[in-house]
Amino acid sequence: MKKHISFILAAALTVASFPAVTASAAEDESKDFVVLGDSIAAGELRDGFVEHNYGEILADYYNGTVANYSSSGMDSDVLLDTVKKLTDEQKKAVKDAECVVISIGGNDMIHFYCKNLLDYFATNNPQNNMKNFLKEGYTRADIPENPALKDVMEMVDTDSVSNFASADFGNALELLTEIRSAAAKLRNPTNGYIKEHIMPNISAVIDEVKSINPDAQIVVQNIYQPIQISPEYISKTYGNTKYGDIISQLRDVAESLVKSFSEQLQTAAADKGAKVADVLTDFTSMEEGVTQSSANPGHAAYFIDIETGMLSTGDVHPNQKGHLAIASKIITTLGDTHNDGGLLSDLYEGLADKASYPAVALATYEAAAGTYVLGDVTFDGIIDGRDATLVLTEYAKTSSGKESSLYYRQKLVSEVTSDSIIDGRDASMILTYYVKASAGSEKGTFEEYIKNNK
Repeated sequence: MKKHISFILAAALTVASFPAVTASAAEDESKDFVVLGDSIAAGELRDGFVEHNYGEILADYYNGTVANYSSSGMDSDVLLDTVKKLTDEQKKAVKDAECVVISIGGNDMIHFYCKNLLDYFATNNPQNNMKNFLKEGYTRADIPENPALKDVMEMVDTDSVSNFASADFGNALELLTEIRSAAAKLRNPTNGYIKEHIMPNISAVIDEVKSINPDAQIVVQNIYQPIQISPEYISKTYGNTKYGDIISQLRDVAESLVKSFSEQLQTAAADKGAKVADVLTDFTSMEEGVTQSSANPGHAAYFIDIETGMLSTGDVHPNQKGHLAIASKIITTLGDTHNDGGLLSDLYEGLADKASYPAVALATYEAAAGTYVLGDVTFDGIIDGRDATLVLTEYAKTSSGKESSLYYRQKLVSEVTSDSIIDGRDASMILTYYVKASAGSEKGTFEEYIKNNK
């Protein structure tokens, strides 16, 4: 068998330079990426980072590189300042990139919203015996300039707020009005904070990128809605309480904010010649004929680990499935797809719960991953000696006890003899077909050749 392996390997390496037999149209041009933005783009989780963030997946898909200049907590002000102060090395990466992906805006909205809520809770309320709703030891002076949700949870006396709201319908209405008022100040399409502050910053960031690389494709992702909590989870976690009503109110507010952000982003991006990756739609992913509601809030909880223990310990960052979905959306937004045999499809095939992958996002993934052709192990659209070499190398590795170096789909297309084993016989069949097809003695496809030579 060793002589057989050596012969096939030598032959495969020799004929790898022969004219190629086309198996399918494939994209062979690489793309280099630069990713700019917040913790989502950085791949951050509540504890640690995802194994493969979407920038890495994109680089693998397009056989290129990725330079990721994202960081946790970044808002549009910080991003604009960062882009203006890029180092020479970073500017070179932007200049050499075919595509720049931007993820920003979520922290801006959180800071603005939390600041408005904390200002309200820090105000003495006539209906609350002229007391405010801050915990003892906190005053208005302690409110950070850019507060986050953790600051609200830390500073606000939630029991006091709950007692206030439950004591009187008017109190509850006042609280709800304040919550919705803060959202309205954000989303107003005429003079809201999104319109007047966030979008101008995003436009300025795009201008800065274009000043470095006028030819770069620029993709800005919109913001998914993380508070899509299932009624079953709320009931199981919190029992028969009013918590479900609170979540429903917060969900409605969050839905209005991210939809308004997405609409305004579409306009701002179009004005600058950039594209928008509609992550919001794919994360919500309602099946055809199903209306989004409290009973069917959407599928963000599949892509983020929000329903883990209590909500206070949940994570609003994309998990690995979320990064797979975002990468797929960016790929289809670019419109430059090919049959994938790499990290994108490998991550999907490795999902234990892929049977539950939401329908809309699944369609996006399938459009990005494409199909596969038996024998095309390199996924370059041709069947030649390189494919046979990869098969034989795989067999040599696994036979000696080493780990496989092939992705899931590569294994699928390597096993051409239908005996559930990747070995020299598979390599031999691929190579023989290639030699015959190159010489003109085999006119059919590889699958036809396999069928006729079993």
